[in-house]
Amino acid sequence: MNQFRGKILRMNLDGTAPADNPFYNPLDGISARDYVFAYGVRNPFGGAWRASDGMHYEVENGPSIDRLTQIVRGRNYLWDGSDQSMTQFAIYNWIPSHAPVNITFVQPETFAGSQFPASKMDHLFISESGPTYAPRAQANGKRIVEMVLDANGNLVSGPTTLVEYRGTGQASVVGLAAGPDGLYFSELYKDDVPNPNPFTTSGLAGARIFRVRYVNPIVADYQIDGDVDSADYNVWQKNFGSNLLLAADGNRNGAVDAADYVVWRKSQMAAAAGSAANAAGLGWMPEQTPVSNSSGQAAAASTAEKSVLFEHVSATRFDASRTAYRPVARQAESFAGRDNALLAVLDVGRPAGGSAAGSLLEPAAGDVYSDDAVDWVDEVFERLALLL
Repeated sequence: MNQFRGKILRMNLDGTAPADNPFYNPLDGISARDYVFAYGVRNPFGGAWRASDGMHYEVENGPSIDRLTQIVRGRNYLWDGSDQSMTQFAIYNWIPSHAPVNITFVQPETFAGSQFPASKMDHLFISESGPTYAPRAQANGKRIVEMVLDANGNLVSGPTTLVEYRGTGQASVVGLAAGPDGLYFSELYKDDVPNPNPFTTSGLAGARIFRVRYVNPIVADYQIDGDVDSADYNVWQKNFGSNLLLAADGNRNGAVDAADYVVWRKSQMAAAAGSAANAAGLGWMPEQTPVSNSSGQAAAASTAEKSVLFEHVSATRFDASRTAYRPVARQAESFAGRDNALLAVLDVGRPAGGSAAGSLLEPAAGDVYSDDAVDWVDEVFERLALLL
């Protein structure tokens, strides 16, 4: 207890030991014991807080068996040097080892669910780095897996592979975090041809950052709630000009722009027509159209899992956005001519019924969707010959 190793530590942001830590005792001086929150762990790599139960979860590597567990205040996790002790208090054990190194929860409390669908909320995602500097795909790791826990932290399902490495090089999966627009993860090594010495120049430089984002099979469902309605307009309005937050990128061109309003508006009108037809007993509904990413890979509309695509995010783009995780506005010259025309019209102001203090793209506090605003934008698009 008087050393930091093999512990889960808890400290204040200024580095001091919290007075409510389980072994805190200022009378004998501040030492490692005062920082200990839990002990008896072998080699903890990554941890994350789960909002639904307020508990901390961690993964650790053992000699040949790895462990996922829930961290309880003051608990001894009973690591004694043996593989068998890694089964104590385990939610899940990797046998043999897969080297789990980072975990994150996709949840509404973290970046509003990372633009994942409701079916993925409160799910746990874990990066498995696999054998150190191993080439090609590996059965024991080099992937991101997904798990579902119940309200008490017990395993319901998983691990299920979400992303795995299928190349011929050394790349693996290490860093993992939920961001505003998906899951971000990092490689550990450059994805190079097998190199017997990972500490040479070719082995050191070139690891990348990737993003896994959800591609919604329902066209124009920008809020990702299963239907096309006025709430999707608000998402488009909020993220107009972003090439990072792409839930409202209805035409899949890598930016939220004027064309995405057209996608939403036409889908909304089609849905309204379908509802009217159903009410009349005709049973007609608009056909769902498969969507594609920038590489032309079709995202199947049948299941959410088949609509989760894997794409690379350049270091420059990630660096520009990671500090505040805010939408990245594109440069004016990158907008198509119709977008410039739209912006020129929108800069004039809003119609009666809208907020006088705001505009369509920068609404005043509390400003929300209104029929007047949508009618006005429709008129703008009609003038630009975009909504035909």
